[in-house]
Amino acid sequence: MRKLNKKFIIDIKNEFDNIYCYVKSVTETLDAKTSIQFCDFVIDMLLKNMESSMQLDFIQHERNISEIYLSKKKEEINYRTFPYIPQTVKIDSENIHIETDRFVEVDLSKCYLLCNTRKTESLIKMMKILSKEDFLFEGNNHRAMYIEYINTCAFLDEGVHSLSVAHYLKKGIIIAKLVDISKIFPYVSTDGLNWYINDDNYNEIAVDDFRLSLIYEIAKLKYSIAKRQCVEPQLK
Repeated sequence: MRKLNKKFIIDIKNEFDNIYCYVKSVTETLDAKTSIQFCDFVIDMLLKNMESSMQLDFIQHERNISEIYLSKKKEEINYRTFPYIPQTVKIDSENIHIETDRFVEVDLSKCYLLCNTRKTESLIKMMKILSKEDFLFEGNNHRAMYIEYINTCAFLDEGVHSLSVAHYLKKGIIIAKLVDISKIFPYVSTDGLNWYINDDNYNEIAVDDFRLSLIYEIAKLKYSIAKRQCVEPQLK
């Protein structure tokens, strides 16, 4: 008997609400320290899922590349290495940036790396090199930002393949620009479908990946618990 393939359509808004409301309800039964740990646990699970699917992007990319080139010119192809998240809000005509002026050392073996790899050939090339040699940080090639509050290296401009392989091999330290997402917590919210930016110019922007928006809201919940109970939020 022939089996019918069933397509499962995820109701993103419902999925977002269910997970967030459950996490919030659990934290309401715990002390502040345990609540923060529980939030970190859920964020870790979401980051693991997001990290693996993003770094497997090269499979889908290689399968679709011929179709993309048939429909678009090379310079029109957009390779976004990280899903959108608001990076600046304007309050009373003053810009508030999540990007800080600080640079920090990031151990690739101990953080999450969220980036879209694109070329199988480049990945294999870097595997052969880094399996035999140490990873060497190159400031002009390995440009990244580090979101300290969720222990994640992201917003990569270049070097996605070498960084992905170094991360897989658990070797290498890079210098990254520090990002503080807590700066926009009072002004930005999300429901998994849209980012709602409540600044001088109210704006709604569609969410690229609901997992990142969920991570953001749980991180904001964790921050509010720590602030309310005067517990120093761990920056992992």
